This record gives sequence, C-alpha cells and structure tokens, in this order.
Amino acid sequence: MNNLPEQCRATVEAIVLNGHEMIAKGLELAPVAFLCRDNGITPVFLDFPDEQGKDISSALITMMAKKVRPEYIVFVSEAWILRTEDKSMAKRIAGQSLEHHPDRMDVVMYIVETCHGTWTGSAEIKTDDGKRSAETPTFNKPDRATGRFANFLVSAEMQ
Repeated sequence: MNNLPEQCRATVEAIVLNGHEMIAKGLELAPVAFLCRDNGITPVFLDFPDEQGKDISSALITMMAKKVRPEYIVFVSEAWILRTEDKSMAKRIAGQSLEHHPDRMDVVMYIVETCHGTWTGSAEIKTDDGKRSAETPTFNKPDRATGRFANFLVSAEMQ
C-alpha cells in the first residue's frame, strides 16, 4: 500500500484491516464507499441486487460526494473475478455473472480515488477448512479509470 498517496494511506490501511477482520469472522463485506475528509469519514452503504442497483448505488455516491465534498473516496466490495489471458474467453463472458463459473476467484475489490488519480486493488479471499481470510491487496494506478464506479470527485466538483 506504499504506492498510495500519503493523505489516504492510513485510512485505507485501517479499512483493509477492518475488512480482513470481518472476513475472518465469517462475515461478508457489504459494498460501501467511504467519503473521506480530514475531519471525518462518511460511509455510504450500497446494494447491488442487479445492474439497476449498481446504477442507483453509483448515483447515490455521486449525490453524496456533491454534498460532502470528500478529499478522497475509498470504495470496497466483494467481487468475483476470472483471471485469464485468453481474450476470446474474456469477450465471451463479458457482461455475464461469474457466480457459477468454476474458475472464478472471490476477492475484495478496492478503488481509491483522490485528486492525484485513481488506484485499484484486489485481495483474494481464500477459504481453508471453512474459514475465510483475505490477502493483503496490492494497489496499482491504471492509466485511466472509467465506468460507473469512477470519477466521483470530478462529478462532485462540476456542481
């Protein structure tokens, strides 16, 4: 996590640690966006029952970011990913749920958005003898970030 901006590093580390503790207790992580300012954190709990729920959740984060004016946002959610170098497979399954895919991987997904850019990270959730644990995430800064869970700070500043 050393490659994250210093302004948010301690908060992200605390959020990751809290998530790891919840997973170790057998709890699932609810999707949440933490809108962070130097004087406090506003959590925005989300619900993703379907694609419309994701759109509504994204709109809620945008609305709250306009009100709170966070310095940075930390988004956390459990997710499924499929690691493959096979581009034809990736195209075939694009937009489909990985819920029942035999090669899916359970992860905690993190998105950290600051005025200096966006960092993404994931931590594999492993199950051993019925007990879950999560690895320490590695954060990377993509060249650009797009999609419904990106650019909330820009949206908040435009109002």
